[in-house]
This record gives sequence, structure tokens and C-alpha cells, in this order.
Amino acid sequence: MEEEQQQKKSIYEDIPESRPVVLYVRGRYNRNQGTNIFVVGGVGLGKSSQCQRLGELIQQDNLEKNLKIWIVNSFEELCLAVQQAKPGDIIIIEEVSVLFSSRRSMSGDNVGMGFVYDTIRSKRLCLISNCPVWNSVDSHMRSMGNVLIVAFHIDREEGVVLSKLYKLDPNPVSGRIYTPRMKYKGELVDYIYTRMPNLDIWKEYELTKKEKFDELIQEQLFKARKRKEKAKSERKLDKEEIIEDVRQNINKSSIELAKSNDVSERTIQRIRRDLGGKPKTTKK
Repeated sequence: MEEEQQQKKSIYEDIPESRPVVLYVRGRYNRNQGTNIFVVGGVGLGKSSQCQRLGELIQQDNLEKNLKIWIVNSFEELCLAVQQAKPGDIIIIEEVSVLFSSRRSMSGDNVGMGFVYDTIRSKRLCLISNCPVWNSVDSHMRSMGNVLIVAFHIDREEGVVLSKLYKLDPNPVSGRIYTPRMKYKGELVDYIYTRMPNLDIWKEYELTKKEKFDELIQEQLFKARKRKEKAKSERKLDKEEIIEDVRQNINKSSIELAKSNDVSERTIQRIRRDLGGKPKTTKK
């Protein structure tokens, strides 16, 4: 058992942590290009921690540039981060499929993202986005991707997330996106690994995420109350319209009024009693 554990450790020790990704980002930066990385995988596979750790590794590879990591949870936060970021900074988008869903491809935010990408390219920023399913992201965003990282296992003993690494190669004619494996020192990369990010920053991020979740809950509760108040107001308005219809058509039978207003005959009779009129029915 000890020999197996030592062998596992030696494998991680022999392979630099996510080095192919770091070198790829550096190469694109030197060619005046930004980098768009997608991290996908099932729930609980460490996507968020992997995004932050990748950001730290890119930071460490460019200490002289004093790069900053921005973590955003909304389109507004993304726009502010892109506007204020300096060349080379790292921006992490949490749950990108929620913000820019493929089901809302023509929404304002999705369309606006195209303009944001222009700034990302010009500033040579590194964008790292995570989501459970890659195809759930807006197709335009996917076509602008450069790297796809698929988390598939957490080695809890070592505190390591293992992932597959692919390069994104879109065909501009067919629209199909190919995913060839990336190379490192002339050889295909089987997998990469990331360790836990800085714990202090991670705790701060978790606290921020909780605050965002609380804000989201309050926002949804507020919207639910507004919908309820609107429905109640509409029901009140409908009732007033029915009462006015009964008042204006006193010679009509309760059955006729009930059919025209899509209510029961008993409701019409009750309204007529409240108005002080005698219920009028048609003999069957």
C-alpha cells in the first residue's frame, strides 16, 4: 500500500502542475492574443477550485506583470472586470452556462458578450469559465474558446483534481468544433492536475459565493411576491369587469352572463345579489 502511495506521489512530482496550460496562455499572450479556457465536469469535481488554481499558476508564471484574478458572477461584473483589468489579467466566470445559456442565444447579454470578447482579445486577458456541460454554453462563446479542460476525478488523499486537456479547433465553414489533445514537449498530454488554491483566498471566495447566493434568494423571493401581487391585482380587475358587465346587462340571464365571462352561474347570481338586483335565470 505504501509503495502504491509513493508511486502515485512520484507521478505528480514528476509532472509540473498544469504546465501545458500555463505555457499555452503565455504563448498566446506573447503573440498579442487572449485565451479563453472552459473547465467542465460533473457536480463536486472541483471545477471552481481548479479555475482559481489555474489563475494562480498563470500569476506565478508572470510575477513581473503583477497580474490580478477577477471572479465574476454576472454580466455586469464581467463588463466591469474587463474594463478595469490590465493586459494579462485573469477573469474567472462562475457557472457560465447560467449567465450565457445556449437556450438564450439571442438575449441581450449573449449578444453583448461578442463586444466584450473584442476587449478581451485587445487586452490579452485570460478568461476561465466553468460549467457542468459544455454544450449548454452559448454557441458563439464556445466557438471563441481555445482550451477545454474536462475534470474527471478528485484524488482526495493528494488533494488533486485530475482532468483531460483538449485544444479547441472550430471549423469556420461547418461550425463544428474539434477537440484534439494538446501536446507538451512534443508528446500528447494524457491528463493534467491542479492542487488546491490559496486557502485564504478560497475561503474568501466561498464567503462571497454565499453572499451572492443569499442575494439571489432575496431577489427570487422579491420577484415571487411581485408576481403574486400582480396576479392578485389582475384577479381583482377581472372581478370588477365582471361586476360592470352584470350591471350593464341586467336583462341577460345568469347563464348567459356566466358563459360570456367564463365563470359559474352561482358567481353571477352572487354578484347580482350584492348589487341589489334579483337573480335572473333561464328556465331549463
